[in-house]
Amino acid sequence: MTRARRNAWLMLAIFSILCGLGPHIGIAGTSPGQAVAQQSRESRSPRATVSSSSRPSSNLRPTARRGGASGRPGSSIRPASWQEEVIGPSVIEWDDTLDDAEEVTPPEPRNRPIPTHHDHHPVGCEACGATSPCQCHPECYLIDWRRADVYVGVSGFKTPSNYLSTGVNSDGQIDGSFGFQEGINFGSRIPGFCYGEFGGQIGVRFIHTDLEGSTAGTDNRHQAFVTAGLFRRVDYGWQGGLVADYLRDEWFFQAELLQLRGQLSFVSSPCHELGFQFTSSQKTRAIDLTLADGTQVSTRLATLDTYRFFYRLRCGPQARSDAYLYAGWSEDSDGLLGAHLATPLQGSCGLVTAWDYLIPSDQSTSPFTNEGWNLSIALHWTPCRLFGGGRDYYRPLFDVADNGSMFTKRLP
Repeated sequence: MTRARRNAWLMLAIFSILCGLGPHIGIAGTSPGQAVAQQSRESRSPRATVSSSSRPSSNLRPTARRGGASGRPGSSIRPASWQEEVIGPSVIEWDDTLDDAEEVTPPEPRNRPIPTHHDHHPVGCEACGATSPCQCHPECYLIDWRRADVYVGVSGFKTPSNYLSTGVNSDGQIDGSFGFQEGINFGSRIPGFCYGEFGGQIGVRFIHTDLEGSTAGTDNRHQAFVTAGLFRRVDYGWQGGLVADYLRDEWFFQAELLQLRGQLSFVSSPCHELGFQFTSSQKTRAIDLTLADGTQVSTRLATLDTYRFFYRLRCGPQARSDAYLYAGWSEDSDGLLGAHLATPLQGSCGLVTAWDYLIPSDQSTSPFTNEGWNLSIALHWTPCRLFGGGRDYYRPLFDVADNGSMFTKRLP
């Protein structure tokens, strides 16, 4: 099977599951968006216009947004008296034995106290953390800065593009690059698309390294990463998405590269997630350059196709810390290892650290030129909400690309 066909099947499988083919194969069911449509139909019937005095609010049981077909994992049959409130797009199902003279209490607002991963006692508003009734403004339809993530920090990396020359002269061979980074990541709902099932995200990251030049010349290195795409979040069940990553690399050469990055994972509880992620190169760049010693170099650059299995754990007070571990391989039989850790510091601020390592295959004639690594430490600020908190299904699912999620390689 060719690489293009294999990647096409991967993307088709992800969106087949997320877009609703899951009910036919037993892995996904009625979604919040579909429930909203059902609520709209039911609200036009006489059943929805009844009096409010005879029905206490305790008859409703709030639950999380689920990817499965029922409130009980693995079950496709709901009891007649089963009731559920779905958060996100909201809907309430009520007992079929209710009299027409009764009114169902309307759904509670999204900004409600949420439980910790240890117990079910309220710990505060999901947006601002207040334990008493908060004064959060209603979220905007498209632009809500509580879904933003602003960060600044340091970055160090080494990729095969650091070795554009393989001769005995060290010109064009840079063991590593170190510098600073800053960026922003933002998510939003997509109006009129799949009943609000999917969110969209866009983000940018700037990295500035080799500030004092290198053996290749006096030029500083400036990288700009842009990530944009669609995703779907759930509290339980299947979630994932697909984004496009763009890189503009300006050094003693200039390159523009593009890749697709997809992810599909199963959330088994609010704190545990197991999944698969892949990247697929979409653009190749030919480079002709002259090194500091006058050597002419001609080569081609592309991103490396990678495949990774990952495990994510949310832990700590109010489950606001996040640990992400992965292992995988590349199209060239290289190995991949990595870990990312997000830790809250104070209020809306947190610290995110990450490392990624590309292990050259045994078949490589010059292993050190095919080795790659990435280290990142950044201070993150999430405006108007607690760092690592919140149950908003339109927060960005993917991090903005960097030199760890977008490894480059030389082509013959």
